[in-house]
Amino acid sequence: MEPTLLTSDRTGLSQMHESRRLALVGGWVLLFLVLGLLWSLRSLFEPWWWMRFVAFAIFFGFKLLTLLHLDATSRQRLSPSRLAAYFFLWPGLCPGVFVGQTLLSGARQERLAHSQQCLAHSLHSRSLWANGCLQLVVGAIAIWAAPRWLPANSPTWLRAWTGMVGFSLLVHFGLFDLLAAFWRTMGIPVEKLFSNPWRSVSLTDFWSNRWNRSFSEFCRSLVFWPLARHWGSRWASFAVFAFSGFVHEMMISAPARGGYGGPMIYFVVNGLAVQIETLSGWRKLAQRLPVLGRIWAMTVVLVPLPLLFHGPFQTRVVLPFWTAIGAVAEPVNS
Repeated sequence: MEPTLLTSDRTGLSQMHESRRLALVGGWVLLFLVLGLLWSLRSLFEPWWWMRFVAFAIFFGFKLLTLLHLDATSRQRLSPSRLAAYFFLWPGLCPGVFVGQTLLSGARQERLAHSQQCLAHSLHSRSLWANGCLQLVVGAIAIWAAPRWLPANSPTWLRAWTGMVGFSLLVHFGLFDLLAAFWRTMGIPVEKLFSNPWRSVSLTDFWSNRWNRSFSEFCRSLVFWPLARHWGSRWASFAVFAFSGFVHEMMISAPARGGYGGPMIYFVVNGLAVQIETLSGWRKLAQRLPVLGRIWAMTVVLVPLPLLFHGPFQTRVVLPFWTAIGAVAEPVNS
């Protein structure tokens, strides 16, 4: 190939990368402008309504960013129907599976390709449908029936946590599993978004591979790798947890107008604990005693949870929402 052609190709690639980088910067700016606008309108809405506006803004903002992150060829292959399906009918944040490609590369992409081959043999499996339906029913019972079985003088935190656990079962493990089963039957090899988190063998395994995998994939592609090129993997990993803390502050503390700092501390603690797992001494100990890794992961995740879902969020957002949907009929004492 002529040197001039090589130079032309490299220039073209450089321009495409720069164009995509600018588009991503614009996407991030747009997202923060929308959040700023919602913040200015916060007093006009009930806290739980405002929280949902923020959640939708963040969710669809992330969707837009993942689409901007795709290369031009992949975006062209994303038909209007598949684009709508990804944007509105799937909670995941990896548009690559809807175009037959993925945002990932290297060893991670190889592992995902292998997992997709495995999924191809179980696209019509009934287990995902059955599990989704079961979790949907259990979650509905926890939200609408269990609070009515509690004593009238039950503390606020018990009613709030009963509903929050029910919501997670209903949505994260019920509805999302049913959506995954549906898209698999349609030939789209989407991943189960919440994959048996109680089986985590480490804290890294919990946050990277099992809990909210769509968010972890998003952060890996659009937060971790861009920062790792400049800061190194250790600081980039910690930045991901800080970013998660910010997102949860916006969705939990901001609508509750209280409890600020709790969600950030929760994720900073988990980020520091993940750094501990990178120490060679810890890895050797965990390999020798696998049960220790499970206990460690669940302890770090569960014990500081009151920092994440703090009192103001329970009383000003969660319980009013349960009352609005008929799950809690009367106020209770804390």
